[in-house]
Order: sequence, then structure tokens, then C-alpha cells
Amino acid sequence: MREAAVIGPSTTALVEQILHAKPHPEQGFRACLGILRLVRAWGAERVEAACRRGIDIGARSYGSIVSILRNNLDRATLAELFAWSEAEFL
Repeated sequence: MREAAVIGPSTTALVEQILHAKPHPEQGFRACLGILRLVRAWGAERVEAACRRGIDIGARSYGSIVSILRNNLDRATLAELFAWSEAEFL
């Protein structure tokens, strides 16, 4: 938890949500460690933004956070995402 707190409040919140979502917190440790390790490649600011986006959209897995980072969705606002998805269906 201390490592998540160093990254930011959204990362801490996501780690807590992952751990509480499992019947045994130990089951979420690997996902949490993976998310914390993303800082090496993506930087703390982007990982924090990706965790915030993950919380906003209900994406609470390591794979989801990686996908958010790879697709630069941590940098897009929710309004931009909704405009993009609406245009796709028109």
C-alpha cells in the first residue's frame, strides 16, 4: 500500500478495490504488484492517470490498466471518449 500511495491516491484506491474484490486478498497481490511495476515503463504520472481512468470505467485489472496506457486513454478526457464512441455509432 505504501508503494501505491507514493504513486498517488487513484493508484491507492485501485489497489484497495482489487484487494477487496477478491475472496482472499492474497489473490489480488499479483495484479497489484504488476500495476505498481508499470511505473518503471510508463512513469508515475501516467500510471496514476490510468488508475483514475480504470476506476472511472470499472476496469480493475492489470490488463485493463496496461490497455489504458497502451492506447493513451489515460490522456483522453471522458468527454473525448464519449464523443469518439458516439461518432462510431452514427
